[in-house]
Amino acid sequence: MADTVRLQVDISKQQLEELEDYQRRGGLRGKREFWDTAFTLLKWMAKKKAQGSSVGSMAADGSFTELEMPFLEHYAESVRREPKSKERPSVPKGATVQTADKNGGGKIGLAKRRQIA
Repeated sequence: MADTVRLQVDISKQQLEELEDYQRRGGLRGKREFWDTAFTLLKWMAKKKAQGSSVGSMAADGSFTELEMPFLEHYAESVRREPKSKERPSVPKGATVQTADKNGGGKIGLAKRRQIA
């Protein structure tokens, strides 16, 4: 079982009401599910921006509005500055990776996460 950590956040009553409205309208059962959904979206947006894509909304008429969010710009720039390595697997941090050599032997070690979302 994965380790869990309690996270306490202070938000205004209005923000809580908005959160609960989104939660209800989106069919989410609780605040944890809301967090998971929001975090998944943030990771996807950050990944796409780091890959050089624009993140935004396209209207029915084809007009596109790019999301302006400083976090995404900073994140993408940070990823671009990282040294690239072909040997780093794209697996979750702390995951166990097993490799095999030509003779059937192998080694197990911890992988460092390269791809964020």
